[in-house]
Amino acid sequence: MSLQLKLNWLASNFHLQLELELNNHWIGVYGQSGSGKTSLLKAIAGLLPAATAFCSLDGELWQHDCFQLALSKRKALYLAPDAVLMPHKTALQQLQLASHWSQSTVDLKQMIQDFELEPLLALYPSQLSSGQQQKLALAQALIAKPRLLLLDEALAHLDHQQKAAVLQKLKLYQQQQGFMLLWVSHQMEDLCLYCEEIIWLKHGQLQRQQQLSSPHSNQLFYAI
Repeated sequence: MSLQLKLNWLASNFHLQLELELNNHWIGVYGQSGSGKTSLLKAIAGLLPAATAFCSLDGELWQHDCFQLALSKRKALYLAPDAVLMPHKTALQQLQLASHWSQSTVDLKQMIQDFELEPLLALYPSQLSSGQQQKLALAQALIAKPRLLLLDEALAHLDHQQKAAVLQKLKLYQQQQGFMLLWVSHQMEDLCLYCEEIIWLKHGQLQRQQQLSSPHSNQLFYAI
């Protein structure tokens, strides 16, 4: 897959100015708070149209000048750090609605098993921990079979063991469905372990873009 992107956005004292071409399936986004990571993901999802000068995925134009492809046609799903769930629906109802709305062919029972959601199915979001809410939101997104999955610290509330298990399953679904994933995290160890490429942002600019194809690539990235 190939994502091409040009951003130019001035807001208050922050200037986001990026030009990127991304060709890997699993891409890490790293940087200090306020470096532009969330703005980058939201711009790609179409949630910051004023910031986006150009965006295309696999040659399909998403945004340029006055043209903006409808968000429903992009199939780019943005998951925020705090999961956005319907407070009046149980976990099972949320999954069923995601399957119905997207007309998904994903095996719901298998999804529930893969992400260990069985004990949560009768519970409402207010009865779930923040980590459980993140797992549920991720499962909903995968049911919809996105072309582009944008995770903004969307696994940060999981403990180390749970996060490792979720990432292993997420890797399998990515390989099966073929989507591109951009993952914002402050944990460089996780990014180097799972990602094929990492982009590092600083003050709204691209500090470094690193392919992780060799055994020493992660060591070079740590050295910065």
